[in-house]
Amino acid sequence: MATSSARIRVATFLQRAAEHWSLHDFGLWIFYLSSTRDFVGYAGIKHAVVEGKDEIELAYAVSSARWNKGFATEMSEAALKVGFEELHLERIVAVHPAAQ
Repeated sequence: MATSSARIRVATFLQRAAEHWSLHDFGLWIFYLSSTRDFVGYAGIKHAVVEGKDEIELAYAVSSARWNKGFATEMSEAALKVGFEELHLERIVAVHPAAQ
């Protein structure tokens, strides 16, 4: 069972993701296995402040049960394709959490 603190973090994350979609018409998507509908992770592009500048950032997270199976690559490629080919963005950045 999730702790109250974890529930608050998840609710805050979901609220921010929904607000981003409302403001920008793009954001994060949830990915599931097509065969079983099991959760894989989330990925997408979103506004983020990086080194003091507003950037469009590639963001993703993969369930630890799905690591080392190519899902991060597949999800990232899908998000980048939307960003560059559909939204015609000129730049998308990616930042490793340890670099922040």
